[in-house]
Amino acid sequence: MTVQLKRVNGTSVFFANTSVSTKGVGTLNEAFLSILNPDRGVFNNLIDFRLNGHKLATIRTRAVNNKTTIVTLFFGKEIRGLTTARFRITTNGDTTNVSGNVDGKQIVPFTIRCSKGKCKGPDSIKFKNGGTLTITVSPQLERALRLVSNKLSKEVQAFLDKLPPQGACEIACIAAGAACAAACSVLFPPCLIACYAAQAACLLLC
Repeated sequence: MTVQLKRVNGTSVFFANTSVSTKGVGTLNEAFLSILNPDRGVFNNLIDFRLNGHKLATIRTRAVNNKTTIVTLFFGKEIRGLTTARFRITTNGDTTNVSGNVDGKQIVPFTIRCSKGKCKGPDSIKFKNGGTLTITVSPQLERALRLVSNKLSKEVQAFLDKLPPQGACEIACIAAGAACAAACSVLFPPCLIACYAAQAACLLLC
């Protein structure tokens, strides 16, 4: 388990990493990296899952400006339902609008609403040409994903609890976003997007 925070020339770098070993799956590792510099408009997040050393899933978040964020996802063969996805997240006040595509198929745009730092999105992602996005994995892998995500979420929260009450607002937002994203695992994109929306809303209040 590793949770680190560094500040260099106004840029905050937050890193968290943990792993679990389970029977029938092997070693599953989850890492979270966030690089933030509000003055320069830098806001990048990365969640990376590796299974027995090879890439299982990657979720990248990159701020285009203070209102627009791009989220890209890549899933390995062990996760069925999508290979790549790209979502454009546009925030206006407490409302976040999401559009994009999954494996080249356009989704029906949806809205996430935030209140007091908590955000809620739809229960599913629908396609314009019909159907709903469904992501599935083996029961063993689903259990391992849940275990490693819960572990990382708790470790990040423990780090967050040790932060000083003053002067740590931005880091608290990043850490809370990491814990939220970890709790979502990779199987529910609307949850991940809601985490990033909540994190952005949190940062605006700092």
